[in-house]
Amino acid sequence: MTATIINTLLKKLTHRSALPAYSDYTLQYVRHALLTAINSLNKEPLFELTDIQLSLAPNHVAEHITLDGFICGKKLKTNPIAWVSQTAEQLNALSNDLFVHITPVKGYLNIQLNTTTLITHIFNHFQHIGDRYGHSDLHQQKVAVIDYSGPNIAKPIGIGHLRSTIIGQSLANIYEATGYSVLKINHIGDWGTQFGALIYAHDHLLDKATFKDNPIGALKDIYVQFHALKQDQPELEDKAREHFKNLELKKPHETTLWQTFRQLSIDSFEDIYNQFNVSFDAYLGESFYIDQVQTTIDQVQAKGLCQTEATSDLLTVQDLDKLPTFLLRKADGTSLYITRDLAALLFRSSTFKPDTILYLVGNEQSLHFKQLFALYNKLDAPAINQLAHIGFGLILADGKKMSTRAGSLIELTELIEKTKTKCRDILTEKGTTLSEDDIHVLATGSIIYNDLSRTRTKDIDFNWNTMLSFESGSSIYLQYTYARICSILRKQHDRFTALTNTTTFQPQHLAAEDTQLWLQLLFFPKVLEDARRSNMPNGIANYLEDLAQLFNSFYAKHSIKESADALFLCRYHLLTCINIVLKNGLACLNIGTLQRM
Repeated sequence: MTATIINTLLKKLTHRSALPAYSDYTLQYVRHALLTAINSLNKEPLFELTDIQLSLAPNHVAEHITLDGFICGKKLKTNPIAWVSQTAEQLNALSNDLFVHITPVKGYLNIQLNTTTLITHIFNHFQHIGDRYGHSDLHQQKVAVIDYSGPNIAKPIGIGHLRSTIIGQSLANIYEATGYSVLKINHIGDWGTQFGALIYAHDHLLDKATFKDNPIGALKDIYVQFHALKQDQPELEDKAREHFKNLELKKPHETTLWQTFRQLSIDSFEDIYNQFNVSFDAYLGESFYIDQVQTTIDQVQAKGLCQTEATSDLLTVQDLDKLPTFLLRKADGTSLYITRDLAALLFRSSTFKPDTILYLVGNEQSLHFKQLFALYNKLDAPAINQLAHIGFGLILADGKKMSTRAGSLIELTELIEKTKTKCRDILTEKGTTLSEDDIHVLATGSIIYNDLSRTRTKDIDFNWNTMLSFESGSSIYLQYTYARICSILRKQHDRFTALTNTTTFQPQHLAAEDTQLWLQLLFFPKVLEDARRSNMPNGIANYLEDLAQLFNSFYAKHSIKESADALFLCRYHLLTCINIVLKNGLACLNIGTLQRM
């Protein structure tokens, strides 16, 4: 079974689908043209493509894009403001079909582009790659292992695992969109002394009828009962340790029960994951690495990185990169989280040879991962280019941490149903009726966007009004914009079809608002790569919101229907391209779109 799982994962890494070439995107064309022009001003090429960092010009600037001159100035070890001023003058003296005029402003080059040339290039690229726009082969030969969600078995998946699940799935989508082969691993908590307690509770406290009706709820209840009884019967702790020791020795009774708990839990988790369109390539939990724990400890000991206690099996790691002392093995010889995590890390690095391994775990586990990575890097193990703990803040209710005791903890199933109800209420107020499937797309999208539109390292609060807004700051606003464009395209499709044989794409006489939208589309591939590099999906959310706002402002001012034929054709294509980007951007955030709303 183990060999089958690993072979399946390795097979996935060898099947890489073809992706659009990043070098063919229009932004790269602009960067190369600017690099060539700047390097032509000197006897020898002074800059590389990485030095040419472009962004959209601020709204108050007349030009279209901006080059960061501080990067170039730093490379030349010269004053960037003086370099920008001199370079602008020299570039303006050149004859160039793409760059109309360049203005130096405080260390930046503000560049006015030939919009006909630019928009034609963007349009042609959309025509070439269609609905894959934004995706690229930039990291085609790289492998990323992304470890996310990681709930504990034998209890309902709680809202505490929601952020790991949402952020992790989004990053997996983003890494795949930028060329990585991604292994999505759910490192479930399926090992430890708590399962000794659960096995004892199952044997002595379980009500079989309750277990049959709601197995995960019943297991959670008897686990709570066990700890309540332990207050007056401390000897139960020894019983739990004995059962867990038997489990580590693979004795039949404990092993069979544990396997049952595990499968029932995975089935329960998947009920939730399916609702959020979340999927994993494998559930390789802590138990998967148990047989590798001793080999792992041997490697650490061989490097002299841990100390043994004379009277027990206790192992400690001290003075490692100035980090606090921590245990590697308990006095009774059983393993700990960090032991199993190190075994997992060694296995992943040697088996999958990844360029990147990401761990999606809350900020509070920062020290654990510093210790884990420091220990790994001291061993004779494969180098990993990006070995990172992707931390995130808490989910709050009214500004406070959710708590079972305080009655503020929301189960995920309850959260989904509550969000659906609120969606129905809002749609009813607007006189709109949607199917239950569509309402589900809106509800789960709202929950996801409420997370991913924020900086992940910060805590997030549930604000229903913001989450479900049709105006801005929500996934519904973006989904509504997408559906609105779909409606326009449907209504105008016959005219578009009639014109395609008689009218060519001619972007010479566009309004400023048209150009602004094309410029926004220009940067979408870069937005995806920036989100990947920073591991911050909120950059995509911010970009999509800007795009939607630009479109809605444009549509309030310009009529597609009443545009003359040549302009109509350009605008029909523009709306088609906008919707491709909205759909692909939302898909990277793991949010669906609707054709009608």
